[in-house]
Amino acid sequence: MTLNKLFLAGTVMGMFMTSCSSFSPEKIAQQWDATKIGTETVTPSPVGPYLNFSDGNIYGYTGCNHINGGIEIKGNSFTAKNMGMTMRLCPDAKFEQSFVNALNQPNGIKSTPNGFDLVDEKGNVTASFAPHKLNVKDLEGQWNLVHFNGKAMEQDSETPFLIFDLKEKRLAGFTGCNRLTGNLDEKALEECKVDFTGMGMTRKMCQNHVFESDFLEALNKSKTIRIYQDKLYIYSENEEDLLIFEKSKQ
Repeated sequence: MTLNKLFLAGTVMGMFMTSCSSFSPEKIAQQWDATKIGTETVTPSPVGPYLNFSDGNIYGYTGCNHINGGIEIKGNSFTAKNMGMTMRLCPDAKFEQSFVNALNQPNGIKSTPNGFDLVDEKGNVTASFAPHKLNVKDLEGQWNLVHFNGKAMEQDSETPFLIFDLKEKRLAGFTGCNRLTGNLDEKALEECKVDFTGMGMTRKMCQNHVFESDFLEALNKSKTIRIYQDKLYIYSENEEDLLIFEKSKQ
């Protein structure tokens, strides 16, 4: 796709100021996922809006189109310039216009407990970002499946679950019939990556074998994992399959 200088039209001077010392997103993480745009909450996902900081450049994704350009940091200022954007048409891109608008407005940046906010000249937050990283310690314990491909799951003795045992570096699970077991790759998890294809499974015959088959297929296609607002999200590469788990209170 050809880059066009339509995003922020030509050379753009955006001055992002901090109240004390400079805030450098790149020192914390290269990629930052949008968690809020304007007043609307965004659940981080493989196809969600993000910004990427690397070697004096800024990249990003609107949920449809890619953006890039240069950055210059001097003291407490952040200058973005020569920004370009691809011109793909996405009728279903829910956040693209509001994301572009949010990036057009800020003249300040401030760190938050979860990442950073961009703010306009009045101090209003235009967008919030969290680092594209996972605190692996937050995975410890049992997570019960609550949504599968958009459908709520009944919570009973046949509810599938995953158990993350960080001490033993083991992963266990339940399909609703059979037990699963495998190893944990903490380094991959820190980068929000998962691979369930090598897990072992018992061979009990199940009445609900159709659901089990669909559940296993979704697990095997999973590539990305995130924890957001106390829920565990597991996605396929293009978010075609989505598994949502909730921490067991037991």
